[in-house]
Amino acid sequence: MESEKRNNDDFKPEIGRGCAFCDSGDEVEARPCDGCFKLHETAWQEGYPDNIPTDLFEVRFKNTRRSFYQNVNNLDLKRGDIVAVEASPGHDIGIVSLTGDMVARQIRRLGFTPYNGEYRKIYRKAKPYDIERWQEAIALEHETMIAARQIAADMGLNMKIGDVEYQGDKIKAIFYYIADERVDFRELIKVFAERFRIRIEMKQIGARQEAGRIGGLGACGRELCCASWMSTFTSVTTGAARVQEISLNPQKLAGQCSKLKCCMMYEYDAYVDARKEFPRLREPLQTIEGEWFLVKNDILSGTMTFSSSKEAMVNVTTLPVGRVKEILAMNRAGKKADQLVDEADMPPAVEEPNYGSESVEDSITRFDKARRRKRSGRSGRGGERRAEHRTGDAPKERAEEAPRRDGDSPKEEGRTRREGVWSQKGVTAEQVVEEAAELGAQLIVSHHPVIFGGVQAVTDQTVTGRVLLNLAEKGIAAICAHTNLDAVEGGVNDALALRLGLTGIGQLKQGGVDGQGRPYGIGRVGYVTEQPLYDFAMGIKRLLGANGLRLVDGGKPARKVAVGGGACAGMLEDVLAQGCDTFVTSDVKYNHFLDAKAQGLNLIDAGHFPTENVVCPVLRDWLAQRFPQVSVIMSSRHHEVFSYL
Repeated sequence: MESEKRNNDDFKPEIGRGCAFCDSGDEVEARPCDGCFKLHETAWQEGYPDNIPTDLFEVRFKNTRRSFYQNVNNLDLKRGDIVAVEASPGHDIGIVSLTGDMVARQIRRLGFTPYNGEYRKIYRKAKPYDIERWQEAIALEHETMIAARQIAADMGLNMKIGDVEYQGDKIKAIFYYIADERVDFRELIKVFAERFRIRIEMKQIGARQEAGRIGGLGACGRELCCASWMSTFTSVTTGAARVQEISLNPQKLAGQCSKLKCCMMYEYDAYVDARKEFPRLREPLQTIEGEWFLVKNDILSGTMTFSSSKEAMVNVTTLPVGRVKEILAMNRAGKKADQLVDEADMPPAVEEPNYGSESVEDSITRFDKARRRKRSGRSGRGGERRAEHRTGDAPKERAEEAPRRDGDSPKEEGRTRREGVWSQKGVTAEQVVEEAAELGAQLIVSHHPVIFGGVQAVTDQTVTGRVLLNLAEKGIAAICAHTNLDAVEGGVNDALALRLGLTGIGQLKQGGVDGQGRPYGIGRVGYVTEQPLYDFAMGIKRLLGANGLRLVDGGKPARKVAVGGGACAGMLEDVLAQGCDTFVTSDVKYNHFLDAKAQGLNLIDAGHFPTENVVCPVLRDWLAQRFPQVSVIMSSRHHEVFSYL
């Protein structure tokens, strides 16, 4: 056992050919290594008798080179045998990779045609001296490739020598090269023959063939298709990406060979057939509720997603293709659909479980009244008001009393109460609270929070304290979604990207995945029509209604643009990593402008308010859609605080 284990350890693998050599002293031995070579095959018919007896065998050589040979001497061959085969001139050494009926299937799949109509011959099984000479030839390949590259560079030839493969008898070598244009290498062959003392064969390959010979891992984490099983290549165009609704991002569409990924063609036919059922929309769908704009198609599921706003993801609704065709037919007949979603397509309402308890003993607020009465008895009337504002008991009491006011009493039977909701960008000014109170709103929904930092006590000596006291006195609640609204799909950054007309929108920096499997993160990346920076900046000023902009010119036109609503200037490295030429954000510091200028990045500070105010219509429309019984109004008094001279 020990001698056998030691013998196994002495075998050194040769990855290019998928075999291992062992020099045991008297003679050299070689044996195949499964999984250590390119273009793997599965001989699934090997255990079955041959239907059509054949003397043809597939023999593999270095990397992806394979060919078919005839067993004219009726040798007893099986997969993995190392054989000497006919070459021109001399002989070559290879490894049998397929036998039996699988050879005929492989020949038919590849469309292989023998040279002059005759298959080359298998001479014999490789003998020890054949393997020894083969091993010597393999040892020369890397050194020869390096020297050949240097010679080609010295001669000024625009070509790259990617690999060298010696023939098994060491009298000939194949030089694989890549060139973008025709190369006259007649003089180069003479230099090679004089330098290496062998016959020279030059074989031009493409970038995909080179990737297959080198090997590697793809973006999917698996071995490259061109190195594991693909031996023929079809033309791939960006049209395949458009049909499959793939973002036209060159970095993601290109494979290891810097060409378009071959795998984009695997499901292309299925997408083409599925797209035949989708109608072409040149205008929005018309319903009594309003216009609906196409956002995206889900080809395989047969659905189309629409938004009620052309500039933002608002009231996003997904419809089956059949329903879209129905509405289109009605619109072409001059009619409007009563509603976008057909009642038959609506999912059944699922009653959410109620985890609340009717028992007062289990209520987490059952001690609040007693504690407040005890404190108010000591403090008097003035102290009672201060204690209520400090502990937050007054809002709780109103929240508890609200159901009693809105309950189904005989007087209010058959009537729906409409509560006012006030939507605005930031609850930072008392006049906004006054505006909400004038219109009788019970709730303010905002982006910026009321309490931005820690608050030790609520008094009228601070701006935050005055706003909180004013809210409590007027019985108005406030809900603020700050960073969550920045990162969520359809939030601040999506609204900003759509307002600026970006296409092919993607995440700038992904933060994670929500409970429904949707990615979220800060910032967005997209494309605009290539234009001078200052024209693009003036368009931003007009679209956002900004009073002024600050910018630094990185020396490039605007084409690939990153946006970050609010203060995102610290994400310059993420923007550069995405290959963007322009970044639109706000609250940019002087050192950020210097860094952007040094790295050739166009940086535009469009202001904190303009870059985040775009989400207010989105909030308003979403709330109105989600809660149709509630009246939602957008504030008219919140505005930019900066003035520009």
